Amino acid sequence: MALSRFRPSAASVTLLAVTLYLGFEQGGFFPAATAAAATVVAVVLIARTVLVRDPFAGFGPWLAWAGVPLGLLVTWTAFSALSSDAPGRALSEFNRSLLYLLILLLFGSMTRELGRARALVRAVAPRPRPSVRRAF
Repeated sequence: MALSRFRPSAASVTLLAVTLYLGFEQGGFFPAATAAAATVVAVVLIARTVLVRDPFAGFGPWLAWAGVPLGLLVTWTAFSALSSDAPGRALSEFNRSLLYLLILLLFGSMTRELGRARALVRAVAPRPRPSVRRAF
């Protein structure tokens, strides 16, 4: 599949936008940037669930094998804020692990096609270079 024929999906555009945003926002270190990225990915995931004909086509045992432990980690991190001396730190880590879970669910919900995966790598891989040059 040629890159010129590649029609980017909302998920690939979201991945590119989140990567660039976090790259230019102090590397995503501060909680506000991570929370904003998690919000954007959650909105895209909800839109995909509502608008796509079969939104759960990619769900299967492999996604459950990765998603359930990550979901438990997200829950554990959120509840650790209740018993922590520094609940803000726990909530910032909750934002980060929630972002990881949402991205896993977004890309795991799609069917697996080799051509789509190659086109996604070609579309996303060269893009973060300006942010890397800016960081150095």
